[in-house]
Formats: sequence, C-alpha cells, structure tokens
Amino acid sequence: MPLTELTKITGPGIKTDTNWVGNNANYTGIVTATKFVGDGSDLTSLPAGLGTAISADVSKPLNSIYYVNDTLHITEHSMVDVPATSSNAYTQYANIQVEENMNLTVNDNCNFIPDILSLPT
Repeated sequence: MPLTELTKITGPGIKTDTNWVGNNANYTGIVTATKFVGDGSDLTSLPAGLGTAISADVSKPLNSIYYVNDTLHITEHSMVDVPATSSNAYTQYANIQVEENMNLTVNDNCNFIPDILSLPT
C-alpha cells in the first residue's frame, strides 16, 4: 500500500509560530486562537451573560437553568463607559460592593443600570 499523506518537516522543527491548517483536529491542553469562524453551536462552557448554568452537562436540563451571585465585588479601580453608539451599561448583579480604597466611576454620558433582570434576592 503506498503512503500518500505524510507530514513533512522542511525546517529545523516545529516552532511556536507555526501555522497549522487542517480539519478535524483534536487538541489537549491550552489552545489559543486569534479568531473563531463558525456558528459556535458546539461550543461549551462559555459565559452566557445571563449567569452560570447550574450544570455544565449540556445533556441535562440544569444546563438551561442559571444562577448569578448577588454581589459584584469591585476589587480594582474601574470606569463604566460605553462606546459612542450606546448610552447604557448594565449588570445582572443586584448589589455592587466597591472594596475599600477602590473607585467605581460611571462616565457622565453613561446610564448604568444595576440589577437589570430585577430578580428577587
């Protein structure tokens, strides 16, 4: 049987800046990408923005039920600002606790809305 598809290394070896092109790859460990192309329907463990799923198992109903902690802790100086195309910033957290010696500043042109979901605490 002839060998038709072999990997050929033409230089001194595989480097960290080597670009790989291929399909159906299976990687283990940390993989960093500059962009993702596709519909994302099979991506898992991504923050949904709504909260965190109670279960990470996508086959379980609890994967579609979310929770969010009641308090957002501000542990570094932070400025709430939005692009010129918007005037609103929001969070689902019911309480915002600015830690000692820290500042949370809301820019003058920004309407900051805490507890956007108005969930009972």
